[in-house]
Amino acid sequence: MTKILKIIFSFILIVAITSAQTEEKAQAEQKDAVQNKKMEPKEAVVEERNGEVAIIPGDKTIDPGLKIGDIAPSWALMVGPGQFEFLKNWNGVEHADSEATLIFHAIMRNLVTNIYGDELSLLGQNYLDAYVGLKYLVDRKLRQLFANGKSSWIDNITTKNKIESFNEILYKSINDGCNEIEQMYGSNWTNWKWGDAHAVTHRHTLSGAKLLDWLFDLNVGPYRSGGSDKTPNAGGYSINNPYFQTSGASMRRIVDFDNLNETQFILPTGQSGLSNSRHYKDQADLYHRGKYRTTWFDEKHIRSSMKFRHIEFDPE
Repeated sequence: MTKILKIIFSFILIVAITSAQTEEKAQAEQKDAVQNKKMEPKEAVVEERNGEVAIIPGDKTIDPGLKIGDIAPSWALMVGPGQFEFLKNWNGVEHADSEATLIFHAIMRNLVTNIYGDELSLLGQNYLDAYVGLKYLVDRKLRQLFANGKSSWIDNITTKNKIESFNEILYKSINDGCNEIEQMYGSNWTNWKWGDAHAVTHRHTLSGAKLLDWLFDLNVGPYRSGGSDKTPNAGGYSINNPYFQTSGASMRRIVDFDNLNETQFILPTGQSGLSNSRHYKDQADLYHRGKYRTTWFDEKHIRSSMKFRHIEFDPE
């Protein structure tokens, strides 16, 4: 029996070693799946919905004073009049069904890349990603750039005999962001959902071995996810591999110190680390719907209430 167990363990170990995949490859496969599901690009007219106005970025015509039902040029996202100021009318809520959120992050990602990428790439790979990881520093510097438009970082050092202004870099970033979205999700704006681009899968350490993941259902997800590293609903992503969520809250808790028995608490997956437990991922759906579970702290209430199962230990 021991010999059989050793053989089984050795087989699992070999599979785990030979089949392990990196996190970047897993995210790349997830990105391919999303792209394969996208609808065929098709022209869509402007439509007003929930205070947001969607436009088609492919049209390059000059804005003649557009109205609802017309097609707007790509630059109308930022500088178009009236209803076409898509981001200007955005309420800033990064919900999963928001098109404006995806546009915002696409433009901001390209803005950061266009400002810092040319210089940092001279140092080697991953330096841009490392710098962007210093979020407070990056955000502070961006606010300064928007305030005064001056920095030695602005100029694109790869263009000879030309010194770019901040407005030129901003304009380029807007177009780069719109083109990126269109390449990834097509020109039909109804496909531009932040939750689809920003999906999250809670990965188990051994899930890189596909056979083990298939046998034991180790991964939890994917789930459509709102928020970002700029919101209380935390959900960071890599600037080099957008926009799948790679980090987030390990728990959420709301505590009323006047009534601890109404404490609201939730985990991203579940309380158990065993994949065969019913508590391995029983909180995941609640977590991603913004729901909570009540946690009780008062000992007298717990001992006297019939809603709990009580276990008594007899030392004898």
